[in-house]
Amino acid sequence: MILFFDWVSSEGYIALLNEERVLLYSNRFFMAWNESSKTIWIIDSFLQWNSISYSDITEIVCVNGPGSFTWIRTITLVVNTLAFSFPHIRLSGLSIFDLYTNYPQVFPSSKRDLFVKYEKWAIIVVVKNEDFQSKLWDTAIIYWDIDTTRFEKSFECDSSRNYETFIWDFCLQSLQQLSPLYLKKPNIS
Repeated sequence: MILFFDWVSSEGYIALLNEERVLLYSNRFFMAWNESSKTIWIIDSFLQWNSISYSDITEIVCVNGPGSFTWIRTITLVVNTLAFSFPHIRLSGLSIFDLYTNYPQVFPSSKRDLFVKYEKWAIIVVVKNEDFQSKLWDTAIIYWDIDTTRFEKSFECDSSRNYETFIWDFCLQSLQQLSPLYLKKPNIS
C-alpha cells in the first residue's frame, strides 16, 4: 500500500492507496501551526482507524516542501524514521508545486516574499512582494491560503487540490531517505 500525505498545505491530507493507486481511504484536516508535533499521532490514528499496520505500507509519498521550515524538518524526520524502522518502506517526495498544472504558480513564503515557479521545468524562486506585484501577472494563480490584501492588484486564488487525480501521474522514486526541500534559510531568532 501507498501512504500519501501533505503536511505542507494549510489543509492537511492523508490517504492510503493500493499498489494500483486506487484510493482506499483519505482524510483532510486543518493544519493549525502545531500539527507538525502531532504528525506521528495523525499517521498512527489514520492507519489504526482503517485497520492498517506499517508492515502493510510499501511506499510513503509526501510533500517535502517548500514551506514552513519546522513543518518540513518534522515531516522529513518522521518519514525517514519510519523508513529506518520499517526497512521495506520506500520513500518518494514531491514539491507542493507538483500538485498543480497551471503556471505561473505562486505560494506564500513569508509576509515579505513568495515562492514562484514560472513554468513546469523552471526552478522555484523566492520573489519579494513588491517585485511580484510590479509584474503583469494576468494569468498568475496564487495557491494556498494567502492574505492577498498585501497586494495592490487582485489575483485568482485556489486552495483546492485534487490529490486523487495527481497520484495517478506521480512517479514513485523508491528512496531509502528523503531530503527536505528548503529554498531559503529558516527565519529563526
